[in-house]
Amino acid sequence: MDLYQQCSYSEVLFDKQFEQILGAFQRQAISTVEILACPAADLAKKVGRSAAEVSRLQRSLRQDISQKLKVRSISVDDEFFTTGDSGMDLALGGNGISLGHLTEVSGESATGKSQVLMQLAVSVQLPREMNGLGPSLAEGTRNNAQVVYVSTEGILETRRLDKVCTHFTEVLKENGVHDPMAFPTTDNVLQTMCSDLESQQHVLNVQLPVLLEQKQGKIKLVIVDSIAHHIRAEMDTSKSYTDYLQRQFLIVKLAKNLRELALKYNFACVVSNQVSDKPFDSALMTSSKDHLPLQFEYQLGWLSGWDSKAIWHRQRGDTVEVDGETSEPLNSQDPKLNVAEPAEVTAEDEMAPSSLPPQLTLTQRLKLESRSEMFAENSYHYDYKIPTMGIQWTNLLDVRVVLSKRHKPIIGSNLIDDYAEDLGIIAPQPPSNGSQDEPQSQSQSQTQTQDRSLTEILSNHEYLNNYNWEVQRKMRMVFSPFVETGLERECQYEVWNGGVRSKES
Repeated sequence: MDLYQQCSYSEVLFDKQFEQILGAFQRQAISTVEILACPAADLAKKVGRSAAEVSRLQRSLRQDISQKLKVRSISVDDEFFTTGDSGMDLALGGNGISLGHLTEVSGESATGKSQVLMQLAVSVQLPREMNGLGPSLAEGTRNNAQVVYVSTEGILETRRLDKVCTHFTEVLKENGVHDPMAFPTTDNVLQTMCSDLESQQHVLNVQLPVLLEQKQGKIKLVIVDSIAHHIRAEMDTSKSYTDYLQRQFLIVKLAKNLRELALKYNFACVVSNQVSDKPFDSALMTSSKDHLPLQFEYQLGWLSGWDSKAIWHRQRGDTVEVDGETSEPLNSQDPKLNVAEPAEVTAEDEMAPSSLPPQLTLTQRLKLESRSEMFAENSYHYDYKIPTMGIQWTNLLDVRVVLSKRHKPIIGSNLIDDYAEDLGIIAPQPPSNGSQDEPQSQSQSQTQTQDRSLTEILSNHEYLNNYNWEVQRKMRMVFSPFVETGLERECQYEVWNGGVRSKES
């Protein structure tokens, strides 16, 4: 029996009323999982004890574990506050950010993580009538919601924060609210900068609990931007296994501390996290189908916010041929990869540009060349990025939100034929004059177009390469206790002068 190793902190193990039944479990080598999950009647038969006695032990043990691990149930009394945008609230489950929970916002650099966090620092101050946690206009209360903003990668951009406050102040005025006490302000954001891991630990483990005790419920949001920066920079796990264990111990202790504080003082804890590439694990393809779903590598896609296409191709182990070489299964953000099959193109059509049939449209020719997928509207880029900090950190999160960014062509495959002449990709055809030399002239023009590689034209085209791109950002809810299992929640968003707002797809 491994109960004494797995639950050594439990007081139930030292309760004399359970001494005999625990001895029976140990003699029969009953595991902790069996004790917690199996029906009491089945366990009673194995150990020769009464089902009532086994059931009593199970209830006591489960209750003790829940209290020690701070496991909480979802209640209708849970408090939420808006993100400041109804579309983003809907993507997060409909209510926004929940109090008493640990929420992670992860994503690559420049996806807008800090912008989202700064907007949360403002939206939480909105009046309660506007789904904030600030003063109530109807009751006339003046209890402003305060925010603690812990920066680890740089000083908080207060000028940007002030612009977001100004925008929401204008929104309040447009809705008939003119009381200055109801306006969000940077004075309610308590900011500190951590220059190294030691100072970060001191702030989160010592100073933050003291501040929360002093404020007594006034602080409604604690932000850490970012939680992984100093841990990744200062704790090198490649030297020894001991270093790895020390890092994991620090991460688990950090997450538990933030969750306990959020639950005790009823505030929302939102942290940003960095991401890293996830190399393909060949063990995924060699495992038996029966044990495959139990592997972390198999489950990783759902825990990291990949979409269904990326997960499916990753688990199949699909490989592609790029520049004549076979690469590993569809790596992240490779602009040469396109899972959409080119329309009306067969294997026999994959030939050199000089031998392309002249009857193919420009769009079809684009899809036959290696550079063409960058301009194809239906091109698909796999994103195998995973949030850092590991599985132990993931297990202690309540909510995970992933932000992503890609560049989308403004003039894509649906428009490039129409604008080909304006862009100078193909020469305009002269008007027909009915002369007999016209067929010969057309043949010469086709030959010249075929001799000039379309890839070369596109690669040297200043507009298509430098100005034909728009940023497309997406927010995806990965998991949350407030969102139905298996239900994908996401929205497109943009960063603008007033903060962050959702966009229609």
